[in-house]
Amino acid sequence: MRVIFKNLNYFLIFIFYCSSLLFAQVETVPAEEEVYDFFRRLKIKGVIENYNNVILPLSKISLKMITENIDKNKLNFVEKAYLQKITTKYFSFTSEKSIIESFPASLFNDKNNHFYRYFDSTFSATINPFFATRVIYSSGVKAEATLIEIGGSAYGSYGNFLGFKLHGTNGFLLGDRQSALLDRTVRQSFTFNDTQINYFDDTEGYIRIANENLSLQLGRERVLWGNGYLDKLTLGLNPPKFDFVKFDFIYKNISYNFLHAWLVRKPTYTATDSLVQAIEKKPEKFIALSRVSYNCSLFNLGISQIIIYADRTFEAAYLNPFLFWESAQRSLNDVDNSFLSFDGTFRLLKGTEFSFSAILDDINFERVSNGEWFDNGHGLAWQAALFLTDPILPANTDLILEYTQLRPYTFSHPGYSEQLTFTNNGFMLGAPLEPNSIKINSQLNYRFTPFLNVGLGYSLMKHGKNIYNENGNLIKSVGGDVFRFLTINDEQNVYLLKGDIETTRQMVLFLVYEVYLGYVLRLDYNYTRYNFKKLNQSTHNLFLTFYLDFN
Repeated sequence: MRVIFKNLNYFLIFIFYCSSLLFAQVETVPAEEEVYDFFRRLKIKGVIENYNNVILPLSKISLKMITENIDKNKLNFVEKAYLQKITTKYFSFTSEKSIIESFPASLFNDKNNHFYRYFDSTFSATINPFFATRVIYSSGVKAEATLIEIGGSAYGSYGNFLGFKLHGTNGFLLGDRQSALLDRTVRQSFTFNDTQINYFDDTEGYIRIANENLSLQLGRERVLWGNGYLDKLTLGLNPPKFDFVKFDFIYKNISYNFLHAWLVRKPTYTATDSLVQAIEKKPEKFIALSRVSYNCSLFNLGISQIIIYADRTFEAAYLNPFLFWESAQRSLNDVDNSFLSFDGTFRLLKGTEFSFSAILDDINFERVSNGEWFDNGHGLAWQAALFLTDPILPANTDLILEYTQLRPYTFSHPGYSEQLTFTNNGFMLGAPLEPNSIKINSQLNYRFTPFLNVGLGYSLMKHGKNIYNENGNLIKSVGGDVFRFLTINDEQNVYLLKGDIETTRQMVLFLVYEVYLGYVLRLDYNYTRYNFKKLNQSTHNLFLTFYLDFN
């Protein structure tokens, strides 16, 4: 009996351990969530180690392990309460009933509230509704728009190794179409823009297999890639979401990340006959990225290789995560667009971090060594940033300063339209900057309470546009259009910010207030001053958003 009782204890301990992993969940926390900013500032403060958010999203299991290793004695009152909030939101599996089981008493509370949740020792599943309404007013068109989105999501885990998610929304517009285009989802919606009806939609989902060190994911969700605090240089918030297969490996201080994605190009039309005038075709376009990095409490260093290719089925070489792709693409007759990227972060003092990123696009080192830096064949994008928080600044305060530069012709490439450009469906993959541009960006954040965050920002962007005459004919190319590649007729030397200068200054103010857990009210205001030749224009835009999201 003693042996049986002892083995039973071991079995119960094992079940409890597996259940704790299960309840942490294999699925990811969306890349846009502010929880990542919270963990980043704790790392810069010196509270947590070996954390970086160069590539997002991360799994709930990964984030739960971070929360369990936080020394709460090093947190102030607001940070402790915020940590409790995210623990409840993402990691808690309590005996609280779902809303559907105890409606309406459970509708408004600060528990881990979900519409429906099921879990046992092997399987968990959660179903939640999604609702959002946004009012937009722009002084530029002197009209307002109201956007309403309705949808939901289902996600869960099987065992402690498999996660899944399905999310979808449908939205419609009441009001002015021009004002509605200030919303990124609407601006990128095929339904809204190509069919010219007042509806828009969005969907994402994936299946993910993971353990403590490895993960493999197939699906569609927002992926961020880069060190930037405000703008990600490689993959940012700017482009539409895309489908991908993703592989991640981490062992102690070494990590390896791989992603192969299916991008979108504008469709082509082939004429047939008088009855069927044209057939619409979707041309292929892909991107592959891999990154190896070393991460510790004081610094993170990484190197990435990037390939964009098109007009054929996906290449096995670029599905191979353990290959030098530049050499591989040469063996494939050198018809693709390759990049090399370096990035790093350095915690100089507690409360201070410096980061940099650089993407090399066809650098000719022989010409550089001869002093020919301004040769038109040198494509380079780079970024440097400084993040300050307490104890350098007052408690719960963050200050970010960021500089981004794209040299002329960077991210463009010979080909048809956007065939090999660094874009997805016409939108830049990383920072929303054209070649031959600079951007100075700053932001000051202050968290008043665990549920209230306020920020103020200012940015200055300068862009050297190609020179056109009054009839729209190109007079001179200065490398300022990602869709206009370098030709033999262009000047040999190109200089940053030559051409017709376009200047955009913007001040932003935002306030995010989570009334109850999952009930969020957000206010955004921006003032934009635009100057181009004789055009001087000022615009005030106001966004008031309320959304219900228990995820």
